[in-house]
Amino acid sequence: MNAVGCASTGNLAAATSAHAAKAGLPCYIFVPKGVEKEKLSHALSYGARLVVVDGTYDEANWLAARFAEEYNIGIVNVNIRPYYVEGSKTLAYEICEQLGWRTPDHIIIPMASGALLNAVDKGLRELKTIGLIDGEVRISGVQPDGCSPIVSAYRENREFIKPVREINT
Repeated sequence: MNAVGCASTGNLAAATSAHAAKAGLPCYIFVPKGVEKEKLSHALSYGARLVVVDGTYDEANWLAARFAEEYNIGIVNVNIRPYYVEGSKTLAYEICEQLGWRTPDHIIIPMASGALLNAVDKGLRELKTIGLIDGEVRISGVQPDGCSPIVSAYRENREFIKPVREINT
């Protein structure tokens, strides 16, 4: 692997580019057209190369996956995803630790792809398995009205997610 990158609309781009800069690796950030430059300023400050995709976030993610295959690049939310999930699940550990290892009643997770929600759920199940917490936790995923493909699919009882063409958040 001679470079890293991600599909992102902001926060993941900043984290990926910071770690790439520290490791001395080139970084490619795939973003859907229309993402505000302010959301990408941190990534660009670390020298990331921006790839603007004339399409949705899902299409940017798809292109990042093809790029990873073609050029042997580690895309954190595609081909090195297991490490991404393992890192993200530690949010559950932090929440429970800050509560003195009491089981939280309810955790609300912002969603883009839903990956963070799945990772937090995994972390909570692991904590329960080893006996650090007990009981059940209610987890809710939330999305803004202007870009809510998962929430829309749930509300409409659809099995598949429809890409959002015009993001308004």
